[in-house]
Amino acid sequence: MNVQSMPLRFTTLFFLECDGGYVQIDTGYCTEYGKYLNGLDTLDITLSEINYLLLTHHHDDHAGFAHQLLQDSRAKLIVHRNALPFLEKGTVDEAGTYVNWCIRMLCTLFFLVHDCSYPPVRIRKNDRVIEGDSMLLREIGIEGQILYTPGHTRDSISVIVGEHAFVGDAAMNFFNFCRIKFRPIVIQDMKDVFNSWDRIIESGAKLIYPSHGDPFNVEKLIYTRMELITND
Repeated sequence: MNVQSMPLRFTTLFFLECDGGYVQIDTGYCTEYGKYLNGLDTLDITLSEINYLLLTHHHDDHAGFAHQLLQDSRAKLIVHRNALPFLEKGTVDEAGTYVNWCIRMLCTLFFLVHDCSYPPVRIRKNDRVIEGDSMLLREIGIEGQILYTPGHTRDSISVIVGEHAFVGDAAMNFFNFCRIKFRPIVIQDMKDVFNSWDRIIESGAKLIYPSHGDPFNVEKLIYTRMELITND
């Protein structure tokens, strides 16, 4: 499968070919819309070819310019139902704990200067709201599935296409100097994180594409899960 990607400040967007265009996975912060449009030109993708915008979850680094994109394109939204209360207000669910003290310190400093709010995203008639796993992708020309993968947030979803898994923040390869060991930097339920990792592993995925950091082999997720459980 040909995977096209666009790195923004912290978040990497992915583009999967579907019937008549592309499914885009996630957005960046609301201030990055201009950079995103320039990035589309680099990828030789037009805004009119974005048929669907799939949000792996509602956080502002994943949904920040969703309102603008949906307004300017013909894209339909794909999102988990648990995201709706936050998308409709342009707010972030603040539940959860930082994975370790290093991340807590960095995030505390970051949020002194960063506003997590973003333009509200309201569900329209033709948008697709899912409640668990979904085979919706097959309806639009992608031989893949959407898995419900909570743990980082209650609305987190991942996209599995063949041996490729686009996991949002269900796993990360970022801030490695803080020893996060592929875990989300904010965790609502570590048991759910492990269960979601198991589901991604059992899907047959071989290459994990996190929204933050470089792609990595699934064996690293398997080893890390065993290590964390052993040391818990």
